[in-house]
Amino acid sequence: MSEAESITPPTPRDMRQPRPLEGFGVVFAWELKRNFGRARFLVAVLLAAILCGFLGYQSVPRGAFVSDDTRYFELWKLLDEKSIPFLLPLAALIFVAQGFSREISQRTLVYHLVRPIGRTTVFLAKFFAGVLPGVVVSTVGLFAMAFATGVELPQSVMIAIPLVSAAGVTSLGALYYMLSALFKHGMVAGLLYTFAIEIGLASARGAAVKASMSYHMRSLVRGLTNDDFIERSERVRDELAPPPPPRNVDEMVTNVLSSAAEVTYETPATALMVMAGVTVVTLTIGAWRTARRDFPLKD
Repeated sequence: MSEAESITPPTPRDMRQPRPLEGFGVVFAWELKRNFGRARFLVAVLLAAILCGFLGYQSVPRGAFVSDDTRYFELWKLLDEKSIPFLLPLAALIFVAQGFSREISQRTLVYHLVRPIGRTTVFLAKFFAGVLPGVVVSTVGLFAMAFATGVELPQSVMIAIPLVSAAGVTSLGALYYMLSALFKHGMVAGLLYTFAIEIGLASARGAAVKASMSYHMRSLVRGLTNDDFIERSERVRDELAPPPPPRNVDEMVTNVLSSAAEVTYETPATALMVMAGVTVVTLTIGAWRTARRDFPLKD
């Protein structure tokens, strides 16, 4: 028998396509171990705790002449305006955005694809393996900031911090992850989106602000914590109180114009649904693009 005749042709079992999400656990565990085992993760946790703790310490005034009303008001502003819109995007950019593009740039994608694992499976596994360390870092940073204020935290704040960290890093990370799949320089695209589009939309008035992710994250925090802050601070109550009824035509016109530009926040359930929808849509687009893209294995 010749050598050519002795070669066994591949069977249909050998040539089968991998099942949906087959091998997800293997890639997820491997990438999760890499992310948590890197010095970058420990440095990020330490920096988040130090910098956010310093921000919390400096943002809320102290002293015998500072009322609890003022301290709770400053903590409320700190959570709403200064921390959530900046810390969560940074955590998503650092830990999630580069997950799949790094495999492409370092030419390591081939080591996954030689197994019976589909590209979509690798894409999704690496996304969720990047979300977890991002959530840990952002949660540590927010708790460090809140405890450093010296204010006794309401229970709603203790619940809101990990919840908004998980929802925010997941939805923002999915958006950045999609940009990495669509563009060669996905990290640059993510930075441009954050500091050009997102900040511009978040500072808009009226309905335009609802197109920003910060709006939905702030809606989640406000919906969970506003009642507790209103009980503890008259300044928060005054800030959130509706305008008084108009006494004349001029005041009526003023109220109509201000209400048109006023930002009305949504319920926590709606905010979570929107962020979940953004996550699903952006991951679907990214996975679709990844499945149809040619990846060079060498220069």
